[in-house]
Amino acid sequence: MSFILAGPPPSGLNRALYHYVASLIADGVHVMLAVPGPPGFYPAVMVLNDRLREAARTRDHAPIEAVFAEALALIGAPAERFRPVAFQHGPG
Repeated sequence: MSFILAGPPPSGLNRALYHYVASLIADGVHVMLAVPGPPGFYPAVMVLNDRLREAARTRDHAPIEAVFAEALALIGAPAERFRPVAFQHGPG
């Protein structure tokens, strides 16, 4: 399951979102979190399972919230924080 953050989730959904992510990870679902890069750059992607397995198991939402905050900090970040797309072939 992939989550793509284009902006902060509505504050009323945060708790439900963290609970849902914890449930997915605890159930063994592969969970990724992505933030789109600027035009011409790949998104920043994090695989959450290994990093948050213990938090998911114990339903500790603080580490999950911290990962989302880290990802949200990338929104609007300078292009240097992202990997540029390398085109194999030119146009036409």
